[in-house]
Amino acid sequence: LHAFRWDHALAFARWLLKEEYPKNITVYLIEAEQLEFGTSLSPAVDRALDRLAELLLPQWSCLNAAATSN
Repeated sequence: LHAFRWDHALAFARWLLKEEYPKNITVYLIEAEQLEFGTSLSPAVDRALDRLAELLLPQWSCLNAAATSN
């Protein structure tokens, strides 16, 4: 999965979605500390994921509330 680069994911989405591809996309990247098969997340990466979730979940909740009210 680490070999599937984020820019390739965007290119695939652009190909797949065609006209439906969003005009703006924000990408959040967290650098891996260990890439050996079967290892768990390092404490630094785990903290970074928690922090990113803390930042993003309130935004998604607002977007979801707006989408369901229409």
